[in-house]
Amino acid sequence: MNPTAAPRYLTYRLTLESPVIVTERQGDPNSAGTRPYVSGSAVRGVVARRLLAAGVQPDSDDFRLFVLSGRVRYLNAYPELENMRALPTPLSWRVRKADPQRGWDLAYLPPKAATVELGDETRRWPEEQLQAVGAPFVSPSLAGDAWLVATPRVKARIHHQRDRVKGRAWKNAEGSRGAIFTYEFLEAGQRLRGVIQLMPEAAGCEAKLRELFSGPTAIGRSRRAGYGAEARVEFLDTLGREYAGAHALLDRGLRRGDRFRILLVSPCLVRDPATGQMDPPAFEKHLRERFPGCFDFDCRCWGFEVAGGFNQKWGLELPQALAVRAGSVWMAHAQRDLPLDELLRLEHEGIGERRSEGFGRLVLLADEEAGEQIRLGVPSRPRPEEPASPPADKADEFLLDLLERRILLEGAETELRRAAWELAEGATGIPSRALLGRIRTLLREGHDEARAAAALAELKKWTADWSNSDKRAAEQLRECRVQGAPLLDLLDSLTGEGANDRVGRLERAVGHQAQLAALSERRYLRTPESARHVLARHGAVLSVVFLDELMNALARKSAER
Repeated sequence: MNPTAAPRYLTYRLTLESPVIVTERQGDPNSAGTRPYVSGSAVRGVVARRLLAAGVQPDSDDFRLFVLSGRVRYLNAYPELENMRALPTPLSWRVRKADPQRGWDLAYLPPKAATVELGDETRRWPEEQLQAVGAPFVSPSLAGDAWLVATPRVKARIHHQRDRVKGRAWKNAEGSRGAIFTYEFLEAGQRLRGVIQLMPEAAGCEAKLRELFSGPTAIGRSRRAGYGAEARVEFLDTLGREYAGAHALLDRGLRRGDRFRILLVSPCLVRDPATGQMDPPAFEKHLRERFPGCFDFDCRCWGFEVAGGFNQKWGLELPQALAVRAGSVWMAHAQRDLPLDELLRLEHEGIGERRSEGFGRLVLLADEEAGEQIRLGVPSRPRPEEPASPPADKADEFLLDLLERRILLEGAETELRRAAWELAEGATGIPSRALLGRIRTLLREGHDEARAAAALAELKKWTADWSNSDKRAAEQLRECRVQGAPLLDLLDSLTGEGANDRVGRLERAVGHQAQLAALSERRYLRTPESARHVLARHGAVLSVVFLDELMNALARKSAER
């Protein structure tokens, strides 16, 4: 392949600033699961939506180029591991049940019968109990002598569907309206690495892509319910290969008899050439047809999964079909000399259908002499809310600070929850429970000071947007009176910028119902000043606790009518 005509790979970092649901195939109609990554289909949908919003017509040349032609391909965004895009864990890897950090790559081991007949002492099948690697992703390069594995943080949340007019679920002789359903989502705060493949015909598209992804990016489903409402895209380097720099990446041509590995890094949809039906085992037929007489397979370790999707523009589910699973591995050997350019053509073009959405991606890896032995590790993750262990001479002071913080925060949260219910008792013009629930959905993410501050900042943006666009939501918040003042003013006060006076604003908002200043006088372990300092350091968390409980109390009062 001519180097000047080779595709280029534009990499980017996708930071999830809100929970994201990238729906996998449907099962229970009252639930939605998420993939552990952001699919290329979802990224392609973002581009299509932004082009249409900018006035680009669906039959225009620009729309065809970026969405329909396949000259711009949107590959899956996988978790970021050690500043690199993770690989799907090879399905051929197995680890010891008693020691899950050590194991074998079964693709390197000969068939069991051959091991017995040949007496191969160097590559004999292990006798220990083995199990699959529990993590779906692995680093593309070694950290020391170990591969780093990771599992994205996924949580679930229960929702209650209500009648839009009555604001509650109901049931009568004619039927019922309302249901309980569950959403599974990727947690906010995670970083993923994605790739956009620019084919030679799309060489001048990079600037336009950077423009399309500028600003906050909405991705995934259920964005009105607080999922996928905001993600940030940061473009990085432009590479010559999808996994440039990966360990054992094939970087030379092959001589006849040389062994190499094929690793599928995304699901692959292929049709049987004879019948035209979706048929995952036809993957090998396609490879042989593309490269007749070039290589043959020694062994394979593959799996299958159902691939589908949902077209939000049409409001229709995409057909579901059985696909070869990402992480599938083939061990092959060359039947003739193969130049590197010819091999790279396979890696660049991919295999099968829906390649513009990231399907059918593979990488070519070299054979390794000691590749059957693997060792796994986990990446280091900083924990901002847990202070480092103190030196031995300051252990007592550290423990005293920890105890004082727990005692004060427990007492402050109790006071604020009690104050929220007292304020709700005298409230009038309570907003709809749908609006209160939407606010609570955002506030539930404020588990620590950083996330709580981010949730308050996002709520500030929501109230500003409601005042400009969603007039009904803004009217409900103005009509609701808490201690004679509009609820919207209370939200504006507690979500204002600046962390220095959060506790002061909170004290003014709750009035005499919660005596935070007196709390620091009663519950301190060192000095009242140290207690006030603890409360000041957790002003965002305390504000989120109060607002969440106030929304809950208002919703309960509305339900009692």
